[in-house]
Amino acid sequence: MLDRLSGLGLEHVYFTHFGKASGAGDILSRNKELVRFFESVGRQVLDSGGGAAEVEEILWEHVMQELARHGAVDREHPAVKFLALDMRLNAAGIVHYLEKNKS
Repeated sequence: MLDRLSGLGLEHVYFTHFGKASGAGDILSRNKELVRFFESVGRQVLDSGGGAAEVEEILWEHVMQELARHGAVDREHPAVKFLALDMRLNAAGIVHYLEKNKS
């Protein structure tokens, strides 16, 4: 899907609840990288006997590193605390998807 969207030559992405962002090509490319990374993390954690909690912690580490590149933000910052439910749901979703599609 991301490849198909990238091929459309879009200029903007409209994020639900967050508005318009320029640089659609870069945004879609970065999202493709993140999907691959999240899948890799999920597979590694499941292969080592872990579950959603371990996936969530690794995702938090990654997100906090990303945020640090844009300024000093810690997990107690209101904007970061807002992500807590999404991080938990994303980790559970990654684990569910990988377990459902084991091959």
